[in-house]
Amino acid sequence: MRAILTMPDIIGNKINQNSSRTPVLAGQEKIVHFLEHSVKHDKTVHAYGFGGPRGIGKKRLVDFFVQALLCDKNDGTACGRCRNCALFAQNNHTDVYKVIKDPEEKNIGIEKMREMRERIYLAPSLSLRNIAIIYDAHTLSVEAQNSILKVLEEPPKSAIIILAADFADSLLPTLRSRLLNIRLANISTGEMIASLEREFPEVSKDSVKNAAHLASGKIEIARALIADKILLESAEKEYSKALLFLTSQKSERLKMLYDIFSKSMNFIEQQNNGIRFANCLLVAAQWSVYEKLGIKEPPLAVETDKKSADSLAAIGKGLFELIDMMKRNIAPRLAFEQFIWNIN
Repeated sequence: MRAILTMPDIIGNKINQNSSRTPVLAGQEKIVHFLEHSVKHDKTVHAYGFGGPRGIGKKRLVDFFVQALLCDKNDGTACGRCRNCALFAQNNHTDVYKVIKDPEEKNIGIEKMREMRERIYLAPSLSLRNIAIIYDAHTLSVEAQNSILKVLEEPPKSAIIILAADFADSLLPTLRSRLLNIRLANISTGEMIASLEREFPEVSKDSVKNAAHLASGKIEIARALIADKILLESAEKEYSKALLFLTSQKSERLKMLYDIFSKSMNFIEQQNNGIRFANCLLVAAQWSVYEKLGIKEPPLAVETDKKSADSLAAIGKGLFELIDMMKRNIAPRLAFEQFIWNIN
């Protein structure tokens, strides 16, 4: 099971499998069934935590759930036609308060939580619920998380608080324990390709296939690539560069660093470039290992004769360490040089 719910599994198995869920929630069917059942039978709780890597579809799933909560039909899915559905779709519903991290800020601070608390204690004006959605909840400061905990100690009857976090472990254990935690996981490439081909019939099968492989199980990233031809072409070039890096000798890899980290770049630009290229290397190494082991056809044309599956697996481990080093503000080029000398 790719989607993990922190509740007895038997609940999900009892839910009607002929749900009218939207097809764009591919790969998360079990979660969708559970949410529909909760809304239809009035078994919702006051706080939910949606976790999973960026690009996997948390926002789409949260929006699906919130619109179902607001809908006049109240049968588990949104009709899309009533006043509540229309206002939510227009991002203009007075009973929904969204907390979004400002781009220039490192964390979501206590001030935003104070605003949220003021709103959540108001009586709903159009629907039966007052809903707060906190995106990027993994960036909540400790003070902000403690503020949410105070609300959850005695939540208003109509209140539902939803946290969407890329890294659930970044939340305080005391806060996580108060949430109904729902974890989204990557869907298989085959499932993603089939879903995207239905969703984008006008796009060539090759483009869909490449986008799905490059997205590495994260369907929202694949959608973004399909929607932007230039972005997809750029991603394919980055992937090809990553493959070349993996199959080159140490001396050639060191030379490639001049292109990745130009002298004109400041530290932040070098850090962003380094993390982005390391992630491309992770995708390339993953699919090279798959091809070597005969698991599945890899994306694009991959030649792995120079590398054994064991050495590629070691590269993958080294890349996780490399990304961690760069996130800890170690000089990106120095971190890459160390990575190159440490791998075979």
